[in-house]
Amino acid sequence: IDQDIERGGTAHSFMAIKLSVFTDVAAFKARMDAYIDEIKSSKKAKGSEVLYVPGEPEHIKAQERMEKGIPLQAKVADQFGNGVPGVSVLWAATGASVSAPAVPTDGSGVSAVNVTLGSAVGPVTITATAANPTGSPLTFNATAVAATPVPTTAAVTVGDIFFASGHNPTSNPAVDTVAVNGTVTWTWVASAALPHSVQSLGPPSFTSSTTKTGAGNTHSFTFTAAGVYQYNCAVHGPLMTGTVVVR
Repeated sequence: IDQDIERGGTAHSFMAIKLSVFTDVAAFKARMDAYIDEIKSSKKAKGSEVLYVPGEPEHIKAQERMEKGIPLQAKVADQFGNGVPGVSVLWAATGASVSAPAVPTDGSGVSAVNVTLGSAVGPVTITATAANPTGSPLTFNATAVAATPVPTTAAVTVGDIFFASGHNPTSNPAVDTVAVNGTVTWTWVASAALPHSVQSLGPPSFTSSTTKTGAGNTHSFTFTAAGVYQYNCAVHGPLMTGTVVVR
């Protein structure tokens, strides 16, 4: 900690709590599901389409970047800082790959690519090169570390009216990631008094469930091909949604 940094008047506190010391973990998760359902079913502000719980946007963004790559930009500007359009920027990477080897700058002077990490851990270097501009090539450095193993199973709660991931705070959409040949199991909970189903919205597609009512009903599917699988409830449509990322 650098004590010389000017203080901004903000304090932080971190705490780790072992839930089982205070309450039944399953009951706690059920209450959290109910809270999330209440938040998700709240009236939305004008112009808003989705209500998120803390951590959900970040999780969704992480899933998108695992699927599409990490966005990276380089800007070409004149001596006054104004973006220069139409300049060819060459992209190259070591320890990773870029979505295009050359991308001209847009109207704001920005050239952008997506970067996908390779399979090896270690240094990653990405360069953006343009003819003549001062500062070219522009170099980005990073370090690839071993990835957390992809889960082979995922559990999703089916309630009134929500799909909720059992592994993260996402709900409507519930976003889960499994490995190829991984299995996702949807379980109807006690609060699910209405009929619901798991309906694939492919392609890519998977076997949908029948419409079921009541606690204890389940539907499972083993995903044998990588891809992003979207689903909803055949009864409630866009009010209940989910995504399975298979990789």
